[in-house]
Amino acid sequence: MIFETDDKIDGDSASLPDTMACLLETAIDDARRLDRSIYVPHHDQWHQATSYNTCEVCLSGSVIAGTLEIPPSDTVTSDSFDHRTESLLNALDDMRYGYWISAFRKVYDQEPTESLRNELKRIPVPDHSRFIGWDGFDSFLKSLDQLVPRLREIDQKALAL
Repeated sequence: MIFETDDKIDGDSASLPDTMACLLETAIDDARRLDRSIYVPHHDQWHQATSYNTCEVCLSGSVIAGTLEIPPSDTVTSDSFDHRTESLLNALDDMRYGYWISAFRKVYDQEPTESLRNELKRIPVPDHSRFIGWDGFDSFLKSLDQLVPRLREIDQKALAL
């Protein structure tokens, strides 16, 4: 099934995390739990059902498949969901490319302070962010694992504001 943009899926019931580190950890965990016989990692596909009874997914697509429990037979993108879920999925997509300031804006719905902006600028772009297939995706996920502690520190500072 392909969801039209008028048919919004309510992702609020899944309670996606509302910090950058926890959101990224959720995506990493969901990605690692994907059935490798069904899901095919592809950086440029959100959650795309194929004619081969597989589903191509990006990092956000892993959350769509896992936490949001959308079946592999459905094709959806971030704009298939309610506004908050869409923002969080788009934040994950920004994190994938190393657009940390943009991801911060989407997660926290505000601009980072100058100090946080400087910290976000120092976080590198994850390795293999343009993955296709499991080898590249596994390397990408490993790269993301290394960034979670830095994001956790930034989240603590953001929440203290």
